[in-house]
Amino acid sequence: MKELWNRTFELFRRNIVLWVPCSIAEILMLGLGKLESAEIHWLVRIFATKHSVLGGEVPSTDFALAQHRAMMVIYPSSLLKYVLEVCIFVVALAATKNLVHMLLNEQTPDMIDAVRRILPRSREVLLLTVEYIAVLAIFGGVLIVIGSSPLTSKRIHEIVLSKPFIYVFGLVGNGCLAWLLVPGAIRLLQPQGTPMISTEGRRLGTALRSGLRHPQWRWNMSLVKLRAA
Repeated sequence: MKELWNRTFELFRRNIVLWVPCSIAEILMLGLGKLESAEIHWLVRIFATKHSVLGGEVPSTDFALAQHRAMMVIYPSSLLKYVLEVCIFVVALAATKNLVHMLLNEQTPDMIDAVRRILPRSREVLLLTVEYIAVLAIFGGVLIVIGSSPLTSKRIHEIVLSKPFIYVFGLVGNGCLAWLLVPGAIRLLQPQGTPMISTEGRRLGTALRSGLRHPQWRWNMSLVKLRAA
């Protein structure tokens, strides 16, 4: 493990290009956030404005209804935005792995070529994205149901909504997330036709993912890709 950490640190210290995929993913995510904010303001303005029969525009008297209509449009687009964000980071993960392979093979790192090599694995990228979101949705749904269900007592609601419970629940969720997704992530980073990940490898990946506890795959990228290499 120590050797793996040292190799990771040295690669990222000596090769700035390895920071490019994740940096681009961050920039794209910020851009999507700005685009979503602009969309919200635009939709609210559209639904809060009425057209007069005499020409021109007048503000709506029912602003709450305008907000409700805007939210009905925003919710699906927000879900699509989140799916796109996760997919972008999965692509960044795979692109970083390709750059690492180029460096280890003493080739000149090429960002465009690193992304191009992902295209034949598009199905695996999409599958890993869907699995990631599905697992998060299940755990988030369980937390919401327990915290808001009228069948649970007020005391349970208070416990579920407390910070210690949320932290512990998040830790357990990250562990389960790693257990389910790390094998798929490693398969994505390995050449096609590579044998399935072993139980030992799954346990190691789970331990690494649980220790880092990051939902966006940003901190564990270097560890997984080097193990796949």
